[in-house]
Parts: sequence; C-alpha cells; structure tokens
Amino acid sequence: MTFRDLHYGDQPLLLPNAWDAGSALAFAAAGFPAVGTTSFGVNASAGRPDAGSASRDATAALVRRIAALGVHVTADIEDGYSDDPAEVAAFVAGLAADILEDEGQRDRIEHTAELLLKLTSLSDKEVDDLLAEKIGSIEEGNAQ
Repeated sequence: MTFRDLHYGDQPLLLPNAWDAGSALAFAAAGFPAVGTTSFGVNASAGRPDAGSASRDATAALVRRIAALGVHVTADIEDGYSDDPAEVAAFVAGLAADILEDEGQRDRIEHTAELLLKLTSLSDKEVDDLLAEKIGSIEEGNAQ
C-alpha cells in the first residue's frame, strides 16, 4: 500500500510523530503504517530549543532510522533549513534518497532528485500556472 493509499482508506490516517529512534520503533511495532518526525520533539529529546534549524542533522538521521523500519515516513523539516531553494531541494532529495533506498526503490532516487531541482528552478509565474492547472484538474475530477 502506498502512502497516498493510506489517505483514502476506510479509516482516517493516524500519523504519530516520533522524536527519536525508540519512539519510532514503538509506533512501528504498534502497527502504524506511517510515522512522521517532529522538529520540536527531535530538538527537545536532544535538549535543544526548537529554533534555528537545530534539528536538521538529527531529523535526517531519524528519517533514515524510520525508513529502515519498513513504514512510510514523513519529515518535519521546518522551513527547509535554508533560504536557498537549491539547498532545500538538495536536503529533501537526500531524505527522499534515504527513504527510497530503504524501500528498495533505488531507480526512483535519481528521478526524485531531478524533479526537485526542476521545481526549484521555476519562476513564481510558472509555479502559479502549475498550481492553477492542478487545481483546475482537481475541480474537474481529473486529479492525478
């Protein structure tokens, strides 16, 4: 079952947020098919305030640990840990690569990284046009 499929099941998707490897393991063992991270929890568990990108490295490490548990992963990456879109894209691509590699989907890693880099190169107008097109498609019932 894909992560998207979990959003359309008979029951609402309950997404627990792990703050460390132990909490992620407990959620996976309890049968949750997906686990998220929480920047506040990651920082609090390390005794740091939830500010200034303090959780960047710890979040990346936790994402790798969660992905190894065989559950779907979402990550709270605050503001992307950078003001530079290319740096944010590189960070997200790295997280995606970690997740996809653990899911045995290495062939999708390169595609994901390329897609993220393409998205960061769009102008504001191109982003607005893309969103308008997607919203129009959803309203017509043709969402993909």
